[in-house]
Amino acid sequence: MTINTNIKTAKGHISVYGFRCGYIESYRKDDDNYITLSLDGTWHIQGHIKGVWIWEVEDRWETKAARKLYNSFVKSIKRQEKIEEGN
Repeated sequence: MTINTNIKTAKGHISVYGFRCGYIESYRKDDDNYITLSLDGTWHIQGHIKGVWIWEVEDRWETKAARKLYNSFVKSIKRQEKIEEGN
């Protein structure tokens, strides 16, 4: 059995191995708009978007679901940035 010891995926995201080593993936616009993804036995998606505190938890085996939820929050923050740039 081979263990993947790459900290990052081919797309540049932190790998499951990286998360197990304690790495945290995050996206931050400012102190009021940020999101993090971490693993400490369960997946934690935490952050703050437009005044709303977010803390979602996924089972440790639900890596795809946790990543999908994290990515949806990142897209929401980026969409908000584009709207603000247009004004």
